Amino acid sequence: MAFSKLKCTLFDANDLYIMLRMSAIEYFPHACDGLDAEEILSIFMRKHMGVKFTVENVVSERGLVFSGETYEIYKGKNVDDGKLAYGNERSPAWYILKIMQFHKQDMGFLNDDLNNMIIWLEDNDYMKNKRPTDKFLRERFLVIATANKE
Repeated sequence: MAFSKLKCTLFDANDLYIMLRMSAIEYFPHACDGLDAEEILSIFMRKHMGVKFTVENVVSERGLVFSGETYEIYKGKNVDDGKLAYGNERSPAWYILKIMQFHKQDMGFLNDDLNNMIIWLEDNDYMKNKRPTDKFLRERFLVIATANKE
């Protein structure tokens, strides 16, 4: 499986790996099937980024709803308003401001990417029966082998 064509361009393969790993640890020893992209993203923001920020997909015309202490600080702001004021690219503030621009379609793309990552994790012995293996619990970051440059 190639990760170069992720649908949700905000996150890379390592981000997806960390999201799923954090979610598996959060629910350990229970299987983490049935989690939606919003919950996985919320766990990632809380556990990996260290911010109180929650994403919910409300089944109504409202769509995505954001909440949490950190959301209250940044609501109404835009990542383009002053990049230096909100941290560097890939900082927690930067992620929050980018995620607050998400629509339901973006969450659908993230969900597709997460599902593809789960398939890869199962194929490569990181997960078995929707539960983390020792390998998954041990390896904090995804390492993708690349061909040596000549």
